Amino acid sequence: MLSLHIEPDQLFLASRAFWQANYRTLDQLFALRAALLRLEMAWSSDTADDFFAEMRPLLQQLSERTEELFSMGLTLSRQADLWAEADQRWSGVFRDFHSSRTGE
Repeated sequence: MLSLHIEPDQLFLASRAFWQANYRTLDQLFALRAALLRLEMAWSSDTADDFFAEMRPLLQQLSERTEELFSMGLTLSRQADLWAEADQRWSGVFRDFHSSRTGE
């Protein structure tokens, strides 16, 4: 049976990286929406309407991916907590087992 080794610190670092990417994406999404609003006020034609109609679902998809990125970071953080807790528990069990065996 293969053993599985997880470093909770690495999971925490990965979750922080996801959150940082999420915040940067949110900033860029806000800037993009602001630029599109300025463009929408300045540009009026049939092609403009088509362009903005195309952009709405793309912005929605980007927003949804941003939420997924945050959610993945949260999941990683929770998993890191669970692995750290399990590691502490098993370390205690091993310590108790080891100390009882050496005391025989």
